[in-house]
Parts: sequence; structure tokens; C-alpha cells
Amino acid sequence: MNTTLPRDRAAKASASAQPARALRRLEPMAYAMLRAAFGLVMMTHGLPKVLGIGHGSMADPLRGATRLIAEVLHLPFAPQVAYAVGLFETLGGLLLAAGLLTRPLAALMAVQMLVICYIHRAHFAWIDRGMEYPLVLLFVATLIAVRGGDQLSLDRLLRPRSRASIPTAEQTAP
Repeated sequence: MNTTLPRDRAAKASASAQPARALRRLEPMAYAMLRAAFGLVMMTHGLPKVLGIGHGSMADPLRGATRLIAEVLHLPFAPQVAYAVGLFETLGGLLLAAGLLTRPLAALMAVQMLVICYIHRAHFAWIDRGMEYPLVLLFVATLIAVRGGDQLSLDRLLRPRSRASIPTAEQTAP
């Protein structure tokens, strides 16, 4: 026999909904942090190429990128393409972290991660400098490209207000 009064059930339902509401309020900040972290990671991969300094296990990242572009992709102007990739990663990562031009930059970075996965498919192990890193970044970039800058971005501040804008996840949540 259920002895719970309707008022008690309503109070319990309200109490259990409070954490969900709190998490929904934190969601824009969590997404902005993901976008910023992804942009900063990309920037840290581009900056050494642009500045010509080594990082981690790479003594000359620009030379490594140039070799990869020339010998694996067989593209012309490999040094110039490698430098352009470094600039893209540096400036694009910084803009992405700030949430400016979010969708196009994230889409281009998703393509870059897809190309990296393709290039390394035969000799990248799954662990120890493996394929999992660019694969996860591919999906993060795809999410950001689909979702855009969201509430805490420069895109949102610079976008003209209109009624035809796409609603955010928070606006569509019950």
C-alpha cells in the first residue's frame, strides 16, 4: 500500500530535479571550457611550427610537418603549406578558444584531424603516440563545428540579434 501523499511525491520530484537544473546552468560554461581547451591545444601545436622551436619529442616541428606533407601527401610547396598549417593552428586555435569564427574554424580543424587520421592509419598504433588523440580531436572539432560558439563566445556577442536564430540546447531543454 502506497502511503506517500501527493504533496510528498511532488517535493521529492522537485528535490531530484534541482541537480539537473544546476547542471543545465553549468552546461554553457562547460562547453566554453571544452571549446577553449581544444583551441589552446591546437594553438600549442601550431606555435612551435611558426616560431621554429622544438617541443616535446619534436626538435623541429616545422621540418617534420614539411616532410609529412612532401613525402606522404605528395603536395607541392610543402614548406609553405606546413607554415600555413602552423599559422592556422596558432591563430585558428586562439580564435576558437575565444569563440570567434567558431563553426568554420572547427570544421577546418575537423578536416585536418581526419587527414591526420588517414595519413597515420597504417603506422599509428592505438596507444603510445597513437591514433586515439587525433580521433578524439576529430570528434571534439565536429561537435564544436555543429554547435558553434554558443552563449559564452565572441560569435554570440558580435552576432546581430534576430528572431530566426537557432536555439541553444538550454533554450530547448524542458
